Amino acid sequence: MKRTKLFGFVVLGAALLVAHSAMAASKKPVKIAFSAATPQVEKIPTIMAADSLKAQGYPVTTTYLQTSEDPVQAVVRGDADFGSASASTVMQAISKGAPVTVVMAANGPAYQIVAPTSVATPADLGGKKVGIHAAVSSTTLYTNLMLAKYPNVKPNILVVPGSANRIRALAAGQLDASAIQLSDMPTLDQLAPGKFHVIYDVAQKFPFLMDAVIFVRSSFVKSDKPLISTVLKEILKQQKAAYASPPLLATKIQQYVPNMDAATATRDANTYLTDKVWSTNGGFTKQDVQYTLNAIQFGGFLSSPLTVSDCCDLSIVKAINAPTSVFATVSGTKKTTVVLRPRLKFQAGNYVLTVSDKSKVDGFALIGPGVKKSTGIAFRGKTTWKLTLKTGTYTYGSAKSAKGRKTLVVK
Repeated sequence: MKRTKLFGFVVLGAALLVAHSAMAASKKPVKIAFSAATPQVEKIPTIMAADSLKAQGYPVTTTYLQTSEDPVQAVVRGDADFGSASASTVMQAISKGAPVTVVMAANGPAYQIVAPTSVATPADLGGKKVGIHAAVSSTTLYTNLMLAKYPNVKPNILVVPGSANRIRALAAGQLDASAIQLSDMPTLDQLAPGKFHVIYDVAQKFPFLMDAVIFVRSSFVKSDKPLISTVLKEILKQQKAAYASPPLLATKIQQYVPNMDAATATRDANTYLTDKVWSTNGGFTKQDVQYTLNAIQFGGFLSSPLTVSDCCDLSIVKAINAPTSVFATVSGTKKTTVVLRPRLKFQAGNYVLTVSDKSKVDGFALIGPGVKKSTGIAFRGKTTWKLTLKTGTYTYGSAKSAKGRKTLVVK
């Protein structure tokens, strides 16, 4: 008897494994290349999305590369399907003819420019040693944007690749100022307690600037737009999850970022969420892209001018963000019948609800967090409501009586 049960479990386990393998084989692979040797805080929602896609059966691989140029080359070669790198680097590559297309903003600026307390403002940086990551990088762009308001200030710009290396150089007195990531300030405070402060908060000054972008091969947009949409939807979903649950974000930061303790992970999660580093709608409107292109053009990083259509495909994010269409029908003379279609697993977001009220004795009502709508009993005809549904429980049905209304749960 025991052997029979054991054999049954083995067979069941083998069947589940075969089923999972078959599901994975039926879905296209997703190869993501990041512009960092190790996971960084601003990349965590995308890493969370990769995990979620794996759980859905997609064969996902993530690769961490040293420089911003490396993911561009990986995507062009076909070694990666999706790249995540600084907007400056990707836009410059496109201006030089690289066959890649930007499809979403990965995150906004996650940088601050710091200096010793003896340097009160950027106006005091004349002749000082200011560190940047590379000639073409986010750190260079932000340094140039900061100095644009101080045209007479001429610092000595030094290339020191890697935020961790610039922090050590700052603490050792080898640099007087540098752009560092938001998550690096606590480390600098540990190395040199009370000696440095923020003289320029890029995250707060440029909230509409795309710092890092998600990009693909241009041919990939034409051949695999459904897969691109699936990946971008998942990234946006995980960005929303981060704002909805800071403890979840902190847990993931501690899980993925090397040498991260729980207290620092919690502090980083709160800092990045407060500065709104991630835009849950993709941060990828025509205005966002043009704003970023203007900044990059100002920084001198483009070999030739770019238009929005030259570098980016806005259509995928636009379609993802489009309100979900829902339809309600009210009918009946004695007994009211209300039908809501299609059947959806409602998620918090924007909806367009079209109500067709055919009843002479009743109407349609929808009531819940932030919404209290009704066609009224006397109304007959069609009406359309633009709604933002929040997490919580709603009721819908008869406008005349709350009795018998149905429940709609938004997660």
